[in-house]
Amino acid sequence: MKTDLWELTARELTDGYGTGMFTPLEALTSIEGRLDAVNANIKAVIAEDRGRRALRRKLRPCAGALASLCRQSTAFP
Repeated sequence: MKTDLWELTARELTDGYGTGMFTPLEALTSIEGRLDAVNANIKAVIAEDRGRRALRRKLRPCAGALASLCRQSTAFP
């Protein structure tokens, strides 16, 4: 069973967003954490925009409100 968001398929992520189990921000944070954990060894990413990461941290308090809007949206049938 997959336990970390970075392990999920695109379909599983979409389902999770739609049901409110987690937000896209939480998934991205998980993916970035995995990248940080393994990239030193595999050197797959050589350039990254860390400014976006700082902005996401500032937006985290809004994540709950955004998740609520996603659940109410028809974008996730």
